[in-house]
Amino acid sequence: PNPRSARADGGDHRRREMVVIELEPEHEGEETKRPSSPPEFVEAPDPRSAEQDEEAFEDALTDEQLREKARSQANDAKAEGNKHFAAGQYEDALSQYEIALEIAAELESSEDISSACHSNRAVCFLKLV
Repeated sequence: PNPRSARADGGDHRRREMVVIELEPEHEGEETKRPSSPPEFVEAPDPRSAEQDEEAFEDALTDEQLREKARSQANDAKAEGNKHFAAGQYEDALSQYEIALEIAAELESSEDISSACHSNRAVCFLKLV
């Protein structure tokens, strides 16, 4: 081995050359293409889904707020059932009344919603016969 390439620790040391890259000179009359302003920062989309956001929101609600939200959902389902009933879509109305009853079953004082949905279901069954 060449004494220049031998290292004290016995390893091989090769000579490396540094390469210098020079920029081409600018030609007269040509404008240098440089960005006029720094690139805009683009925020990455939040990886959390809407479902995760809703779960986090529900965690922050009090028990009273949860009851009010459930009552509102039951009333919305009942109202949707009423729309289907008015349009003569009795099976769709039945489905919505069922949803309202399921939600209302979890509420303490929902007799008004439950009784209206049971009555409306009975009329739907009569219309389907």
